[in-house]
Amino acid sequence: TRQEGMMPSLSGHLTVFLGSVLVLLTLTGTAAWQANKTNFLFIMYDDLRPEMSIYGNQDMITPNFERLAKKSVVFDYAFCQIAVCNPSRDSLLTGLRPDTVGTYGFQWSFRPNMAFPALFAKAGYRTAAYGKILHWDGDDKNIWNHDQWDGGWYDYQGAEIPLMNASNMADKIKPVEEFRDYMFTSRAIDTMRKLHARQQLFMVGLGFKLPHLQVHVPFKYFDMYRDKQHMWNRRKKELKFPNSAPVVSHKCCGHDVFRFMREDGGKKAVKSAPIGKVGQPFTQQMHTELSWGYAAAVTFLDAQIGRLLDMIDELELWQNITIVLTSDHGMHNGEKGMWQKWTTFDESTRVPLLISHPNSPFHGQRYSDPVELIDVFPTVLDMFPVSPADSVSGKSCQRLAPDMNVCLPPQGKSLAPVILGTPVSDPSAPSARYPQGGAPASKKEMKKRTKGHNKKKGGGLVIAPSPPQRINNQMPSLGKDLFAVTQSWRCAFKKDLRRIEEGGKRPGGKEERDFMSPWFECDRDDAKSAQKRDGQVCVMGYSLRYAVARYTIWLHWDRVKNVPQLTVPPFAEELYDHRGETLQNFTHLELTNLVHRPEFAEVARRFKAKALHFLEHDVKFRGPYNG
Repeated sequence: TRQEGMMPSLSGHLTVFLGSVLVLLTLTGTAAWQANKTNFLFIMYDDLRPEMSIYGNQDMITPNFERLAKKSVVFDYAFCQIAVCNPSRDSLLTGLRPDTVGTYGFQWSFRPNMAFPALFAKAGYRTAAYGKILHWDGDDKNIWNHDQWDGGWYDYQGAEIPLMNASNMADKIKPVEEFRDYMFTSRAIDTMRKLHARQQLFMVGLGFKLPHLQVHVPFKYFDMYRDKQHMWNRRKKELKFPNSAPVVSHKCCGHDVFRFMREDGGKKAVKSAPIGKVGQPFTQQMHTELSWGYAAAVTFLDAQIGRLLDMIDELELWQNITIVLTSDHGMHNGEKGMWQKWTTFDESTRVPLLISHPNSPFHGQRYSDPVELIDVFPTVLDMFPVSPADSVSGKSCQRLAPDMNVCLPPQGKSLAPVILGTPVSDPSAPSARYPQGGAPASKKEMKKRTKGHNKKKGGGLVIAPSPPQRINNQMPSLGKDLFAVTQSWRCAFKKDLRRIEEGGKRPGGKEERDFMSPWFECDRDDAKSAQKRDGQVCVMGYSLRYAVARYTIWLHWDRVKNVPQLTVPPFAEELYDHRGETLQNFTHLELTNLVHRPEFAEVARRFKAKALHFLEHDVKFRGPYNG
């Protein structure tokens, strides 16, 4: 999402962007955009946040992600549109915001909108999927015309629950080859080998189950981190929900009880603790065990990436394959006192994004302005054009859409300029957003950068236009002051909110928050019952993530019209400072909500105006549900 002063309308936004693409075509020559048709490997993870060595965590054992990064453009700040599996995947694969698709939870489908793999099937590619790509895949030949096997992942996921010895489990018995993600990878490799041998263009989707719960991993990957537990040490306040944050932004937990590991998961847990209260911190041991299992899962997945890359090396496919790797959303592993997704914080909303194309001049380079998962669809359209005219106008989407599908104009921006574009000198762009070498800023440096929270008006936080923040200053610009938008739907019973308001204070007025959050996932069907609807408060949180800050506004939601109430005062607001941030600061920030501090009042007002203008002019709402 792009903003300069007041946001233009969506059509105006696309016009400006497409105009810039045409200028780029003129400057660099049509050849830069006439990408050869290549094979396409689309890799999708479940609950994977950027917890890898390529994203600044040098203690993570992820050598194969590093291999792929050397042949890709790495997007340091990519964000999902909603931190829930089904609606996030619907949004990514249709290129539409959740408000346009109309999915916010697990009850609905992306249909009749078109998922982009259907474009490849219609264009003559052999398309196959293994694992979890769409949340409710099914055997749809309009999408997967060659093969589709999800391994019964939903039932498999549930069947693991009674087998778990603890909240995380390292398995010393089950062979690695019997884990679903190994099996998904094997099938994908086998299909790509066969189609390559037949010289057939393919689009293969590979959707991994891990690191989604249950975090059940082969013991050998768990054992790799036995001497690395220092990497998960956290200050107490980092494992507790911020007192300054509104309760509506809290969401916990994956389970109601945390079960501690016993003998590395070899025996059933005998020690457990209830979790989930808003003011209840996670202990360091809980966080360490969750992070240990999560890291082991990521390294197990890294090994599967290694198997894929070995196959590509063996078949010499690098000049004939495009790879997009990402995740549906992230996950809290005890940070901010939560073990869950469903939030608007960085832990839930930030995802890895790597895009490799054989014609890219930027292999191994990084892009550090915020981008969004809805940018993937228009990027794919531009990387696989039917003709140069189609790649610019997006006509290929409408022309190739299968029958009974609706192909609305993608609502993201194409990232193709920073993947396929030729180097363009831009002396005004900073050489890097981070300190040289990517080392985390010292406490003294962070204090210097954020100085003024209590003195300067607005703490020096600026949202005026600034130069694009690209790691490689030879990359084309995607615009100024980019931001990503994530949303989250919440409902609560009015009586529960009143009870908390009346009884949730300590003597002296400080909130105890010794209660479970009253907020839950809304049910679309409740809107049909006036009695249920009138007894609830329903809000939608919209979170704008800039390079320098995160602003979140929780707006009352019209359950009948399915739109936010823009003229009603917001239910809650949040403002978090990201100035001076490095990759190593991930999971350490967003601990203080600044929105009510007097010195930030003007900044908060300006962010609110930007958010409301964006919602009013740039979002196409699906409208009322029928039936």
